[in-house]
Amino acid sequence: MTDNRLKLAYIGAGSHRFSIGLFKNIINAKDLHPMDVYLVDIDENVVKWTTNLLQNMANKAGVDVKVTGTTNRREAFENCDFIYKSISVGAQKAEWFDNYIPVKFGIFQNTGDTCGPGGFFRRSEEHTSELQSPNTI
Repeated sequence: MTDNRLKLAYIGAGSHRFSIGLFKNIINAKDLHPMDVYLVDIDENVVKWTTNLLQNMANKAGVDVKVTGTTNRREAFENCDFIYKSISVGAQKAEWFDNYIPVKFGIFQNTGDTCGPGGFFRRSEEHTSELQSPNTI
């Protein structure tokens, strides 16, 4: 954090669907400004694209929010005030299995990525990635 700026590290920022929604909230939360937002993702190309998109959103909104993209968690976590995690391991293919396998055994679920057997599978897939974060902090 520099001066009075808050710093947020967002892990899994390559997920455009969630990144844009979260960032709209950040732009509107003017009590949190000025703010530095560090986007972290394992895909360097995606994090660059998302960084440009979100910085353009901040510029058009006229808010003092600086967006930085990185694949380096340590860089993002240094002097960080908040950490937000939104990861999905395995993308759509893994999500399909999380939903299909329980249906195969007669278990229908309306939200297979967060609860029920599908949620259990999804959580198991994400567990290894999450264990890396505390070691970085």
